[in-house]
Amino acid sequence: MAAQKYCEFDSDMHRGKPFKDFEGHIWTQTDGTAMGKSISGDITGIFMESYEEEFILNPNNNKFIPAFWKREVDDVYCLWQYGQETIQKFLDYLNSRHPRIKWTIEIEKEGVLPFVDLNLCRKAYRISAGIYRKASHTLKYSTFSSNRLRGEQLGIEKSMLHRAHNLCDEVEPIEK
Repeated sequence: MAAQKYCEFDSDMHRGKPFKDFEGHIWTQTDGTAMGKSISGDITGIFMESYEEEFILNPNNNKFIPAFWKREVDDVYCLWQYGQETIQKFLDYLNSRHPRIKWTIEIEKEGVLPFVDLNLCRKAYRISAGIYRKASHTLKYSTFSSNRLRGEQLGIEKSMLHRAHNLCDEVEPIEK
């Protein structure tokens, strides 16, 4: 299995090598890939793809194969066709496959499901997307008069405009 070889290689490269954090504490990594290394995300992606093929999308190992399964880093959007009563069985199955991977679940409420930083709304014959904000979100952003580099400030504005125009398909009221 190619993913296992990559993960073993990366883990062997970093395992047991001590490092110091910003407060001066010395730590030793004993499992997984090193956070912050440029290759870690790629290796994790390779491993998770292999994991999904073996445990989620393989009918020989899993009797509850979702109608749709899309993973975006550590978030998964799944269309479930087996009914509410089997979701917990599926979650228990996923959590029993690997000791270091633990899954949680969030089920849509009133046709709305937050995914990544979008609100996905189930409507007749389609799914619409809008901006998701946590309940604790204050709607406060850095102002242009703040003491930030101009490029950084422009990046914040561009990012917000990109989200609004390219990811959403509905106009939202500014104040709720």
